[in-house]
Amino acid sequence: MKAFFYKIKNIFFGNSIAQRLFQGYLITLVIGSLLLLLPFASIHGAPKIKFIDALFVSASACSDTGLSTVILSQQFTFFGQLIILLLIQIGGIGILSLKIIFLLFLGKKIRLKERLFSSSERGNGKLGGSIDLIKTSLSVIFITEIVAAFAVFLRLICVSEYRNMFSSIPQLIWASLFHGVSSVNNAGFDIFPVVNGQSSLMVFKSDYFIQIVTMISLIIGGLGFPIFYDIKNYIKAKRKKELYHLSLFTKFSLKSYFLIGSIGLILVFASELLAGKTGFLFGNNGYNTADKIFALIFQTVSTRNAGFATVDLNVFAPSTNFLFIILMFIGAAPASTGGGLRCTTFLLVIYLLKSTATGTDRIEVCQRTIPKKTVEKAISVFITGISMIIIGTVALLFINNTSFSLDAVLFEVCSAFGTTGLSLGITANLNVLSKIILIFIMFIGYVGIATSLLIWSDKKVAKNLRTLPEEDITVG
Repeated sequence: MKAFFYKIKNIFFGNSIAQRLFQGYLITLVIGSLLLLLPFASIHGAPKIKFIDALFVSASACSDTGLSTVILSQQFTFFGQLIILLLIQIGGIGILSLKIIFLLFLGKKIRLKERLFSSSERGNGKLGGSIDLIKTSLSVIFITEIVAAFAVFLRLICVSEYRNMFSSIPQLIWASLFHGVSSVNNAGFDIFPVVNGQSSLMVFKSDYFIQIVTMISLIIGGLGFPIFYDIKNYIKAKRKKELYHLSLFTKFSLKSYFLIGSIGLILVFASELLAGKTGFLFGNNGYNTADKIFALIFQTVSTRNAGFATVDLNVFAPSTNFLFIILMFIGAAPASTGGGLRCTTFLLVIYLLKSTATGTDRIEVCQRTIPKKTVEKAISVFITGISMIIIGTVALLFINNTSFSLDAVLFEVCSAFGTTGLSLGITANLNVLSKIILIFIMFIGYVGIATSLLIWSDKKVAKNLRTLPEEDITVG
């Protein structure tokens, strides 16, 4: 028992990279929730927000998830929405990376410890390049946010139907900026007015321009910043006619991200086509053919990264929503604004299954052999992820008794783990304990399973130097 309390104490006061990340996340979401509780953070006449709901929204924003128990445009004032936007931006940049940014702004010298923290958070293996990586990350984030916000603004201001949704031009500008930041950071939050009960991006179900701008933003945010850093160095080397090879991380991340996305899209289309025209998307008369095609494409992309929706997810076939669950569980690329298992981990497990089936003794990717330690880590992360989804789903079903169906709860848990933010409509009806469980799942999905497990580690624990005789057992 004493050792357990020591572990708990170490989580809150330890100095490891994982512990510092958890502490930063905890402090940020608590401060954010307290600010959202201020009287002038909520719209006059709106229901008084409870602490658990403020904490939930703050955690969801900080982890770039998008799940919410309230409708932001109907609950929060400009101040409250600004707090949420700042939390989204902090989550996208990285909590530990912010310290580096402030030190650079103040002209301070960056110590080795700060470089190590930032390097670990953003997935960069080279300490010397961590500062340059942060600068590249900020450039990609801010430029994409500005371009996306400006594109959405032009569309909203030029279409009278959209322009009339807002009470003033400043409100329209603010909604465009909020959407640009939210989409690039894969947060899934929006402050667009609810029109005829249509929330999220449902009012834009026939606006393919806004959908395309949003999807491009989601993909850029979901690819991972080390990829853009690597591509930037590659282009610079080419201009100087120098030899430069893209890293295995970049090649494998791009391959896994787009391969999983393409296969997912094909399966989603097949699922809806096989479901027929009885009650599901292709049988819904409220959408034309182009709307239905774009809805499938958009939701597949959004499921990988952020929780925007152009249609009610309940119009999809059960098999389609199950595919969305799998895609949310897999998530985006490492060191990105997305969460989940991470696409590289999933594809590495597939490669392992392939090597086992073919009888090969090693995994080769892009003319490189993956270290055994990395493969074992991928298996550990995969098993832990599956276990956490099962435990989280069973816990929510047990806590809420028969209030929700299995598919709705499983969808909610995978959405929190994948920091996706999509829901089948049960988020607002969850009890306090369920919301707390989802907050922890959002954090694990945000920082990654491997980092989350390291929170419990103690650097003072000595390694086990004992070596026991080996003996084989039968498996499979």
